[in-house]
Amino acid sequence: MNKCCETCDWYEDYQGVCFNGDSEYRADFTEPEDCCREWERRKFDVESI
Repeated sequence: MNKCCETCDWYEDYQGVCFNGDSEYRADFTEPEDCCREWERRKFDVESI
């Protein structure tokens, strides 16, 4: 699994914003391929439905 924003549980896909308070990108617009050390696996993946 690629540990980047688009696969992170804290990434909001529609607007591309990081909501992880521990991340250097918190409350900031990010690109889906951006990465940080605070990455967490998504608990619910829309594509798996």
